[in-house]
Amino acid sequence: MGAFAFASRLMRLSERLKSEVSTVYHSCGMDFDDHWFLVGYMLKDQQSMAVSDMASQLGVARPRITRMIEEMVTHGLVRLESDPAEPGQKRVYLTDDGEETVVELRKVWQAVGEATEELISESHPELLEALTK
Repeated sequence: MGAFAFASRLMRLSERLKSEVSTVYHSCGMDFDDHWFLVGYMLKDQQSMAVSDMASQLGVARPRITRMIEEMVTHGLVRLESDPAEPGQKRVYLTDDGEETVVELRKVWQAVGEATEELISESHPELLEALTK
């Protein structure tokens, strides 16, 4: 089906990569779901972030980010608080457990990033540029 099935092939690739990363998380003893990655990564160098800003910067619908955050709240990784500067807005903060988890995740993210870069450079060095275009 060639180009006709391009989107489906990308989706399968994405699902497989996410599954593999989740396997790495669990093999390292981490209770972290890969689809929380975006939230965790955004908070890794910040004390807090407005949910609306997070959604905007990631180009993701606010309800999707909100669902991720709610799941992370349930697992004790983040907390939500009203934004004192903007009534009606919520800010998300890492909990102490969340901060510890992100410290450990940085090591995993580094290794996964290096492995991904190596895979891309060995197979198709222009892949990311082509996808961006």
